[in-house]
Amino acid sequence: MYFNATSDRRAKTNITPAKFSALQIVNSIPTYTFNYTNKEEKTLGLIAQEATEFDLDGFNMVDNLEATGQDGDFMQMKESKLVYVLWKAVQELSAEVEDLKSQIASLNLPRERCSSMYFLVILSGCEAEVLSMDRIS
Repeated sequence: MYFNATSDRRAKTNITPAKFSALQIVNSIPTYTFNYTNKEEKTLGLIAQEATEFDLDGFNMVDNLEATGQDGDFMQMKESKLVYVLWKAVQELSAEVEDLKSQIASLNLPRERCSSMYFLVILSGCEAEVLSMDRIS
């Protein structure tokens, strides 16, 4: 089944950049393998109850929060919206990579030291220490 959401700016109002931490959400909600109670086939997914605590700027990732768990009345992840959470998480990781590249570049390592293998250790998000090893043959 395919659902298409309108992405056209002309169909939207109150457009503001999302402020929530997508990485915190991705890192806080485990992925599980499991069997549904009425099926033998193993599947992969999330647990809706574990996603209810996250406020994505007033938006929730779970449908049917008042579900009873009886007669097919269950909570459901808004899986189509997870794509946007993951998109934002990639953007956050990209920004971190660019920041680390900038920090490495600011170390101004002499060219002759570049013939060895170096590891950069970031401590507390702002202190950096360079550790070197001889080239592994």
